[in-house]
Amino acid sequence: MRRNLIIGPSNLLLLLALLPLMLLPKAWAQAAGTASVQGTVTDPTGAAVPNAKVTLTKTDTGTSRITVSDGSGLYALPNVPVGPYSLTVEATGFSGYTQKGTLEVGNNIQINPELTVGSATEHVEVQASGATLETETSTFKQVIDQARITELPLNGRQATQLVLISGGAVTAPSGDMVGSKNYASSVVIAVAGSQGNYNNYVLDGGYHTDNFTNVNLPFPFPDALHEFSVESNSLPARSGLHPGSLVNVVTNSGSNQWHGTAFEFLRNNIINATNFFSTAKDTVKRSQFGGTLGGKIISDKLFFFGGYQGTREKKVGNSTGYCLPTPAMLNGDFSQMPTSGNCARATAAFRDPTTGVLTPSRQINPATFSPAARALLSYLPLSQADSVGRVNVALPGNNTEDQYIGRVDFTWSPRHSLFGRYYLTNYNAPSYYSPTNILLTTVPGNDQRVQSFTLGDTFLITPKMVNTFHGTYSRRRNNRGPTAGGINANTVGINIFTYVPVDLRIQMTGGFQTGCGTCSPGYFNVNTEDFSDDVDWLVGKHQLAFGGEILRTGDNTRAGYLFNGSFTFAGLASGETLADFLTGQLTGAPVAFGQSRSQDTTYRQTVFGLYAQDTWHPRPNLTINYGVRWEPNLYQVDKFGRGSTFDRAAFDANQHSTVFPNSPAGSFYYGDPGVSKSFTSNQLANVSPRVGVTLDPFGTGKTVFRMGGAMMYDTPSLYMSQRLASNPPFVNEIGLNGQVPFDDPWRGYPNGNPFPGVFPPDASATFPTNTQWVLLQRTMKTPVIYQWNASVQQDFGNGWMFSLNYLGNQQAHQWLGNGINPGVYIPGNWTGPGSCNGISQIPVSSGVNTVLYPQVGQPCSATSNTNARTQLSLVNSTQGQGYGPTMTLITDGGTTSYNGVIAAIQHRMSDNFSFLANYTWSKCLAVADNPGDVAGPAFEHTDNPRLDRGPCGFDVRHIFNTTLVARSHFAGLQGWKGALANGWQVAPLIRILSGSPFNVTSGIDNSRTGIGLDRPNLIPGVPLYTGNKIQRTGANLAYLNRAAFTQNAVGTYGNLSRNAFRTPSFYNVDLAVSRIFPIHERLAFQLRMEAFNVMNHPNFTVTSASGASAFTTALNSGTFGNVTGAADPRIFQLAGKFTF
Repeated sequence: MRRNLIIGPSNLLLLLALLPLMLLPKAWAQAAGTASVQGTVTDPTGAAVPNAKVTLTKTDTGTSRITVSDGSGLYALPNVPVGPYSLTVEATGFSGYTQKGTLEVGNNIQINPELTVGSATEHVEVQASGATLETETSTFKQVIDQARITELPLNGRQATQLVLISGGAVTAPSGDMVGSKNYASSVVIAVAGSQGNYNNYVLDGGYHTDNFTNVNLPFPFPDALHEFSVESNSLPARSGLHPGSLVNVVTNSGSNQWHGTAFEFLRNNIINATNFFSTAKDTVKRSQFGGTLGGKIISDKLFFFGGYQGTREKKVGNSTGYCLPTPAMLNGDFSQMPTSGNCARATAAFRDPTTGVLTPSRQINPATFSPAARALLSYLPLSQADSVGRVNVALPGNNTEDQYIGRVDFTWSPRHSLFGRYYLTNYNAPSYYSPTNILLTTVPGNDQRVQSFTLGDTFLITPKMVNTFHGTYSRRRNNRGPTAGGINANTVGINIFTYVPVDLRIQMTGGFQTGCGTCSPGYFNVNTEDFSDDVDWLVGKHQLAFGGEILRTGDNTRAGYLFNGSFTFAGLASGETLADFLTGQLTGAPVAFGQSRSQDTTYRQTVFGLYAQDTWHPRPNLTINYGVRWEPNLYQVDKFGRGSTFDRAAFDANQHSTVFPNSPAGSFYYGDPGVSKSFTSNQLANVSPRVGVTLDPFGTGKTVFRMGGAMMYDTPSLYMSQRLASNPPFVNEIGLNGQVPFDDPWRGYPNGNPFPGVFPPDASATFPTNTQWVLLQRTMKTPVIYQWNASVQQDFGNGWMFSLNYLGNQQAHQWLGNGINPGVYIPGNWTGPGSCNGISQIPVSSGVNTVLYPQVGQPCSATSNTNARTQLSLVNSTQGQGYGPTMTLITDGGTTSYNGVIAAIQHRMSDNFSFLANYTWSKCLAVADNPGDVAGPAFEHTDNPRLDRGPCGFDVRHIFNTTLVARSHFAGLQGWKGALANGWQVAPLIRILSGSPFNVTSGIDNSRTGIGLDRPNLIPGVPLYTGNKIQRTGANLAYLNRAAFTQNAVGTYGNLSRNAFRTPSFYNVDLAVSRIFPIHERLAFQLRMEAFNVMNHPNFTVTSASGASAFTTALNSGTFGNVTGAADPRIFQLAGKFTF
């Protein structure tokens, strides 16, 4: 593919900014995936020893780095590989000095050799005990060592789970940040109060973040990892792009000794427990198998490492209950409705959905049934339903995954080394379809691939100056959609235009579902190139660092979210959802029927940053870090300029676009005067200062005090504003409210069915009414976080370490959506022309939403005439109806505050055990949670979002983690006693959390704004929780007390605040028990049994986009407040592994 090089203003600015960097001899830095060692060489009197030769050798490869101390005895060895090391110091007139230990990823430690007078043939050797305290940095950091990665029980062998044990980390509400658009193992984790997608993931020094939603690209399997660290709050100036945390992952490499593994982990349901709400065990059969091999090609020079893991999983998921029409309902009889169970119906007044007339007999003439509904019945498993219409459907969930990794390390010379690493992973999950059970179509199909290549180069320019370069290319490909047969709306006779032959999406409150928003066909492909160049330079007592980073990303997406239509039955016509379905009356708040073209984006973005920092040692026991980073935000642009902006003053003046003259007043497009291709202005003045102080008060390296502060910017994800490119006339996402005919949704719509229309649109493009608009502010500030911390860390005993840390932050300018055109509540009833403020559409009790006939006595404000009551429609009814009530402006007004205290105790792997425990207390408040992308308004109170301030979705006040890897080793036992007692290993992982917040909604649009985020009223003095002990039998499912709530009155908001309730606490213990059998000097076999949730404790806290998928949170639901799901029960897994 040929690329044209265009030097535009942004590219010119980039070249000018990076010109000084390009002229460096190959800038270097303390690169991610490495460590740094510095210190002062002294004699027995404490005087500095200049010109001492300091050699750091990586003992498993024999590679070395050499420097000399300066006139003050100072030396520095930045960007050295992690792993076992030997530090040797030689100086004339002194005995040699050697210290051995292990460097962890991201270590920045001091080693201060004290030389003794003697001959060069004499030698003093010191063994470092445990992990050395860092006296150079002021961040909060936790290293996850190799023992924890490979020996702790990890469900699915996903190492990202270990990020959660680092302290202050929780799974955050996912919003739209992960799912079928991202790789299957991507996660959303909030670290130290930052947003769930504010983390910067780095693999072997290369950028490893999925810019689509700023979550992680998949980690390699555990046996391919050496270790990783999680570092947060007040990161140094060399760290940019994302401010929440730096997750720094290092893969294994080869060495002079051959080493490797061969393994298989097997899981089935033979001895598993049963889920709390299930009557049968799960059906998962999983095999994860593979191996690794590493060694030398040329001793001390050239090394390789490679690995593979395959996953094969077959399962039938937990049953999902649906409610289908009973034989009586199929005959028009709705008089005998279930009063208990999950198909229970409220005893509300019943209306004939075709006439709106109250019908006490609850009888409907079957002759009025919808032909489309009748046709769809043949695809439903009616014969499998029980007497009340309930049918349980178990959805297949088979998938496969193959991971490959290869790495080569080459020491060109003592001054020059480089490495290359390639990582490939493929994931495939097919979809399912049965011509007699369309309910199986609620599982999407996915074919995914991630590739990542990183090249690293380290060059020693002088003994005191090092250059480090990293270049990374990654590609994520994701094809989504049905892989089996299926039907669409035309198959059952619905009169709409369909774009693909397989995709039918029906949502039904208290009924059944077909398809899903995440099942629709599409592709989501992201290409990323990242280049970083850093220089560290020791100048006297100053360790200077400067460098930069360039990130270029391309996103090519096609999402068929609504292109075959989305049909909603909410029971608002008759009071009974299935009656609405059978008679073909779509109802929903805010949308009953929606359709659009495919949502296509071709976003391109370039991000760069330049920094300079200094680590100053004014005294041997005092370190001051300060620096600054410049990271302007050059906003993403769509390659074809799709999108629009809105100007309220232009709307009021009835001004129109010159690009699309038929667009509603106030809308302007790329090509109109003053409209840029990004539809907002770049932020060039993003200057980010950092500062930190570290004090070793006694000069022993045993006690360290730290304080730090930083101002850091976040690079918003490409997906955050992708719906901007979906504005009319490009996609025309149209939502119809009120009552809409199932068989012919566009009947009566002005100018008829708007699809497929002309594409690409030209100047004659027409604009439908009541469409979805997502817009950017003309000036969008970059999300920023202000961080501060203070901590004390103490080394004690033999390798033990304790720390107490306070972390705080204030986040501002978060991107969130706010409704700028909500419906206005107009009190009273329609009495004739000119009443109800003269609105053009008058609600009626039944009929098509776009052909509304005035009826005296009907209320002025109903869900069926929301579009006529929007703020813009009331100003200009002709132009205003081109915009819908969910018209959304992406604003930069989101704020979050966090304060937390973390206490941690750790023992690094030595003396046959490794231990880590931490406890976090924290509090987080926000006006809204990060949605991942802005699809609509985020606030109930559009005019005052501050009224939505409440607990963050990840505001878990108490977090406790404990991990242990302990091996039995009784040196005094010989013979059969030693064989029996030695070689055992136990590795528990314990995690205890207090409850997570969740939000209760009204479920209906009583405020009449069309936003759909109403919250109900609380009744004073009534207990909020039932206190029920949830039972397996299905009894006492209510967690919230329904009697404590009442619907907000029409035209009002409720008094309930956002995220006012909390789930039960979470308690989980995973356990691995192993027996290691030595076979040969370097060959061993490990037999391992793993149990997840070994205590079989039922956990009802299951986080999701809403924050609590284990609870029904809409007040209008018949199961409101009920517990509807539980996390996995006790699950066993057996493994065998050869190691050498």
